[in-house]
Amino acid sequence: MAEDQNIEELLTNWFEAKQKLAELEKKCDKYKLTADRIMNMRGEDVLKSRSFKLTKTDMERETLSKKDVPKDIWNAYAKVSSFSTFRLTPIKSKVGAKRSPRRKGSPR
Repeated sequence: MAEDQNIEELLTNWFEAKQKLAELEKKCDKYKLTADRIMNMRGEDVLKSRSFKLTKTDMERETLSKKDVPKDIWNAYAKVSSFSTFRLTPIKSKVGAKRSPRRKGSPR
């Protein structure tokens, strides 16, 4: 049972950290958009303050879609990268769980 508690704590902490990270990413995106607007208005790629220097660089990446290439060429040149992914989602409790409000006419 102690291990189950440790797992519950681990997953709860991870989930909460992911939520905080999502909030911070939204803030960072807002700052990035604001900085980009200022740079575009000034026609510059650099913003400076006493403490920071922000440089904007435009990058380009070339990709190739499997459907656009003959199978033999894809098989000869494609590179495979293996990695693990984790998807952490909350489990809705059946006891005392609140139902989401349904709109009139929506199926049950």
